Amino acid sequence: MSDNLNDAIKDLKSELGAGKEYSPELLKGIADDWEVNPALLIRGFKTSTGKDPEDFHVMDKGALDKTL
Repeated sequence: MSDNLNDAIKDLKSELGAGKEYSPELLKGIADDWEVNPALLIRGFKTSTGKDPEDFHVMDKGALDKTL
């Protein structure tokens, strides 16, 4: 995976872990910021976490740190 894609995945995990609700706009904004394809971001996120972004929830800060 490219560095931009890895950084975009980390950003998406961080946003969702901080309590933001998943939306296509959130995904597109992060993908645009890192200049990656949104479909690749979803695929990379799912590979990294085992979950789709809309199903990703982190219960505590320690769990978020482990996913990053």
